[in-house]
Amino acid sequence: MLRPCTGRRGDHAAGAARHLGTVGCTPYGYVIANHPGWIWSEPGGYLPVYIPAQMVAKDPRPLGNTAYFTAIIVTKSAGADYDAAYAAYAKGFAPDAKKPDGYRLEATSVLGTKLTLFFFDYGDHAWGIWCGMGKFACNPDTRFMLLGPRKAGGGG
Repeated sequence: MLRPCTGRRGDHAAGAARHLGTVGCTPYGYVIANHPGWIWSEPGGYLPVYIPAQMVAKDPRPLGNTAYFTAIIVTKSAGADYDAAYAAYAKGFAPDAKKPDGYRLEATSVLGTKLTLFFFDYGDHAWGIWCGMGKFACNPDTRFMLLGPRKAGGGG
């Protein structure tokens, strides 16, 4: 469960990710995660996804506010990087009639570790994909869904 960060560090970073998610605190440090009412999950089941400032895949240490982001940069994406990320994301899916808007998120932790993600925004939902720590390489196995709340009368 996310909680507000006390004694916040890197406030400039928190505002940069608002379009796609939010920054909050856990006993393990800062994380980038879903907005309230949204779910970030791996496909095929409810497996919550969040991006920890510790940038570890498992067994995070309880570091509190000492693990934080020093930079989070989100840019609209186009060109070769977008095409490579989209190809990895779309592998095994039916082709989109119109490609979604793409966003590149680059996060740097206090430890100096860097991470790149891409998001593909369809409006009422989106997809994300991890594209490397240091080296740019998107893996379809790292895709995750961003699901928003139902809109009244939307039936979806």
